[in-house]
Amino acid sequence: MSWIRQAVPADHPHLSRIKQRASLSNPADRAFLAQNPALARELEPADLWVCDGPEGITGYVALSLHERAIARMQGLFVDPNHMRRGIGTELVAQCVRLARQAGAKTLVAEINPNAVEFYRAQGFHPPPPSASDDPWKLML
Repeated sequence: MSWIRQAVPADHPHLSRIKQRASLSNPADRAFLAQNPALARELEPADLWVCDGPEGITGYVALSLHERAIARMQGLFVDPNHMRRGIGTELVAQCVRLARQAGAKTLVAEINPNAVEFYRAQGFHPPPPSASDDPWKLML
């Protein structure tokens, strides 16, 4: 059984490794990350929530609740050895709960193109073609 909890500073090195492993698991991203290795390790400037359990931390999400009506997911990473086990879904659900508690009406996420189907399954909607650089949205 795993649970979601807020990250503490002692978690940060492990989260950085998870981000790097998850980022490099996407073949389409490897060349870019080879040229920008710090991007694959740098943690997002937001509240970090981790999925923790008997096997340790298996994933995390960065959530910013600083705007009144909009919550922002700034990163969602699951260790490649633990993908497709519902961890990402649990982390998104935690973001939805926290965003609603904060009074947000929308949860937005700038997604990796390799994860389009995952975000669609979570209820996120892409921006219109005319605003393709905008984030994906989930109405709360």
